[in-house]
Amino acid sequence: MVAGDLAPKTIVIFGITGTQGSSVARSFVSQSGWTMHGVTRKPSSPAAVQWEMPGIEIAYGDLDDAESLCKALRGANIVFGVTDFWQHLKDPKALIDAVAATLPDLERFIISTLSSARDASEGAIDFNLHFDSKAEMLKHLKKRYPELWAKTSLLTLGCYAGNWKLYKDGAGRPGKIDDGVYKIYLPRDGDTPLPFVEPNADTDPFVKALLNLLSGTNLVEAGSPISWAEWCNIWGRVNDVKCTFERQDLFEEHSYCGVDGKNVVYPWDLSFKVKYTTMEEYIQSQDWDSVLCPEGGIVEAP
Repeated sequence: MVAGDLAPKTIVIFGITGTQGSSVARSFVSQSGWTMHGVTRKPSSPAAVQWEMPGIEIAYGDLDDAESLCKALRGANIVFGVTDFWQHLKDPKALIDAVAATLPDLERFIISTLSSARDASEGAIDFNLHFDSKAEMLKHLKKRYPELWAKTSLLTLGCYAGNWKLYKDGAGRPGKIDDGVYKIYLPRDGDTPLPFVEPNADTDPFVKALLNLLSGTNLVEAGSPISWAEWCNIWGRVNDVKCTFERQDLFEEHSYCGVDGKNVVYPWDLSFKVKYTTMEEYIQSQDWDSVLCPEGGIVEAP
């Protein structure tokens, strides 16, 4: 199956108002031959209403309401599924149960996921519940619904490039320690390469890539396999300042980022080109004024 098939298709996109869902929707809305069902818990919100246009149906869907999920999935040929652990803290298995009810009409189920931090670390990391809940969802899918599993492709997300925006002193946000000198503090080493990703721009091309690959593919959505030390060098060069990395030992250090490295495929390993954003491109595209000239001035080391 390819994304450009001529036969009319219906794609159901969960989380259409979120980062990943909206990226997928922006592309499919401009493609002829596709009908889109955008699923959200708040269909009357401004973020959802903006998607009300010909060819798009905004549907209510909540993990606590199985009937709403089944209604939103009616007629689905392709389903893009994503759950947000931080927003609603609900059991993502409900999504799997609902998608399973769409068989046999369903052609492909693409689910955004993370691998188990607990399994990858052999039990050493037992506090990454947002990773492990998604991994448990996949175990539920594989064990209970083998027919659906046979039609499933996985999109494993790397480290969000935009995490620095979440908090004033957020993870990966350079802090000013002197004029023209900045530093990032994190509880991890700075030399391990990580798969950074810009999901706002790149989720769509990765979903389309999965539609051109065999089901069962686990594709890592990433644009740059670089370490934090390399990230600091790029950021400093782009902004004409000095930026370094320092390991922070306030709590247990770990280097797990949601990709266990087993049975996964990276975009640069494919036989065809997939558009992705490198971290240099991402850093160049951002407005860093709030970081370069912070309101609080120079920060003290943690």
